[in-house]
Amino acid sequence: MNTTSCHAFPHFWSQQTNSLASSQNMALTCVFFYLNRLSYYVNKETPVFSAFLDASKAFDRTDHNLLFAKLIKRNVPMSVVRLLLSWYRQQTMQVKRCTNYSSPFTVTNGVRQGGVLSPYLFAVYLDEFSIQLGSARVGCTVGNVVVNHLKFAHDICMFSPSISGLQCLLNICGDYATEHEIIFNCNETIGVLFCPKKYKQPAPSIVFLNGVCVQFLNQVKYLGLWINASLKDDDDIQRQVKSLYCAANKLRGTFDQCTPAVKNTISCLLHANVCLPFVEQIHAD
Repeated sequence: MNTTSCHAFPHFWSQQTNSLASSQNMALTCVFFYLNRLSYYVNKETPVFSAFLDASKAFDRTDHNLLFAKLIKRNVPMSVVRLLLSWYRQQTMQVKRCTNYSSPFTVTNGVRQGGVLSPYLFAVYLDEFSIQLGSARVGCTVGNVVVNHLKFAHDICMFSPSISGLQCLLNICGDYATEHEIIFNCNETIGVLFCPKKYKQPAPSIVFLNGVCVQFLNQVKYLGLWINASLKDDDDIQRQVKSLYCAANKLRGTFDQCTPAVKNTISCLLHANVCLPFVEQIHAD
């Protein structure tokens, strides 16, 4: 379905290569790329200042007028724009409380979460944000290309080798959020400073997002993985091991009353479909 959508609606593709689609594999790719850049700079004795932002209810706050204007600007066929406009203008919603429903009402913002086109529409809505950040010419680089942020749905990570560069990126973020009615939860915005080992006691980092001071911590959870300021994976590996043990014990308890034949069959299926592919993937890497 995703491949079909890509060919049918090529104008929906984001112009920025660091605006990643929403899937588990792409999430891991996003984190791997980010950690790779961090390791490169830290090994070069250069600190990296990062900020992790979360747009509150981003899909629900997408302004329809701005969205359709962006689609027209990207030369999306007017027949497609009119079709989408008809869908979103004629949709109604109701509030359910227990068994009672409110009267239907129309909405003028938001894209349908879970819809096939919703991730593409949201990517178009934030694409100019990526362009503005890239045009700032501050942040980390890959060759001659400036890469100062990663955008995975509404989870945004910005990074720069200097504190002034990170503040510049946060200023762009705040201005774009105001223009497009996006709310970034300033209290949940986390900063992390990744320092080379020679920086024994780095000075406190102070940056602001919409006038609110960003809190700097030693670790942050990004796309399901814990990233530590020391760039060590020990804590996250231990967490994954504990989760694996919990899942295995839960599975064992579920089939504890089964006959030995059923248990053997389940064990063979798990070994063939879960364990072996995992081991083969490790050897392939």
